[in-house]
Amino acid sequence: MRPITKGRARRTKYLVEVPQGHYALQFTARKRPRLASVPEGRTRPIRTFLAAGAPLFMDLNGLRVRDVQVNAPEEIAGSAAAPQLEQQTGAKTIPLEIYTGMGEAEGASLLTRFFHNAGVDLPLIRNRPTKWQDLNAGNLIFLASLRFRTLGRELDRPSDFQFVGLADQLSLLRNLRPGAGESEVYQFAMKSRSSGRDYALVTVWPGTFAGRRVMAVGASSTWGTAAAAAYITDEHWPA
Repeated sequence: MRPITKGRARRTKYLVEVPQGHYALQFTARKRPRLASVPEGRTRPIRTFLAAGAPLFMDLNGLRVRDVQVNAPEEIAGSAAAPQLEQQTGAKTIPLEIYTGMGEAEGASLLTRFFHNAGVDLPLIRNRPTKWQDLNAGNLIFLASLRFRTLGRELDRPSDFQFVGLADQLSLLRNLRPGAGESEVYQFAMKSRSSGRDYALVTVWPGTFAGRRVMAVGASSTWGTAAAAAYITDEHWPA
């Protein structure tokens, strides 16, 4: 009996038992554990998040001021306007992120609709609360002005272009490795907030985990950022 009980008998559909105090054999169907099946070819999808930029405002007792050279709370100390305004108003400067540009809003709408048409949800998060864990959770798209400091910029990934923001001067893009026919410097020439010539950068880097991607989309102006989003969501955009 030992070879049978240890061998193929354990793989049969029925269990043969002799109840205690009886001599007649008892046959019962063997209960097999139910195993959860995983459909072939299906894996857990990698989520994509959209981090939208928000300009930093300085609030002085209800007076809200935007200094384009101040894009992080710690940069307020270096603002030439902040000490003067504090002296005039007698208020302490408080950083606020409660607005965004119309171009960023339009770009977020274009990207959300693009992903929605592909059946993919695109959760929206603000640039400032973006954490390193978000890079581990999935893909991340930064949609923000080149002036804003984002987690994407803190990653310090290699880039062929460098944005140079100059106080009281037109900002520029420096081409670090110019190819044939390319300029070493691209000068922004925005005559106003809504007209002129702008340049945008669209960059894709590997994420911190295999299979993840980080994408940065932005220009020096809000409408340049919107134009970049419109370009990459156009079905005729070259891959």
